[in-house]
Amino acid sequence: MDDRTKQQQHDAKIRYKNRMKLIHAYNRGDRQAQRQRYALTHKTQVRASILIKNAVHEGRLKKPRKCYLCEVVVPEGYEMFIVGHHPDYRSLLKVIWVCVMCHNEIHLCLKNWR
Repeated sequence: MDDRTKQQQHDAKIRYKNRMKLIHAYNRGDRQAQRQRYALTHKTQVRASILIKNAVHEGRLKKPRKCYLCEVVVPEGYEMFIVGHHPDYRSLLKVIWVCVMCHNEIHLCLKNWR
């Protein structure tokens, strides 16, 4: 195994640990109240999320195991770490599939840009 492969494996482990920390932090607190507030203030986003979830479940959309931005491939059974990002809510079924970390970075950049 060459040094580049070892470095890629090490980087993947670090990214995985960071994702797990993020998920554990995300699950703390009163999630039901947060969901209700979000649903009231972000109706279009919630509708788009439901449409994507149903399309994937029904087989109309294929959810990849590879992030569009960082190209990390998640292991089988960990597809929940790949999420759909809507660049434009006018076309609800057009998403880019990114990992949770890249998705958070996208939204941080958008928040700082505004």
